[in-house]
Amino acid sequence: MAISLQQYPFVHQWLTAKLILLVIYILLGMLALHWARSRQLQLGAWLSAILVYGYLVGTALNRTPFWLHTLS
Repeated sequence: MAISLQQYPFVHQWLTAKLILLVIYILLGMLALHWARSRQLQLGAWLSAILVYGYLVGTALNRTPFWLHTLS
């Protein structure tokens, strides 16, 4: 997809942010589902993953990593 759009990670800020957010989302999911020992840590990782996912979607739709600052 990056090749067809001719936009590449580490060149375009929004795509770099999206890639980093995706890695963070995966790590939080692994923490919530596998690594966390307590229910409290599982819940915190799960809620954090949902927030990261929302920011990832917003970044993808608006094609800017700082889209929350432009909403006001």
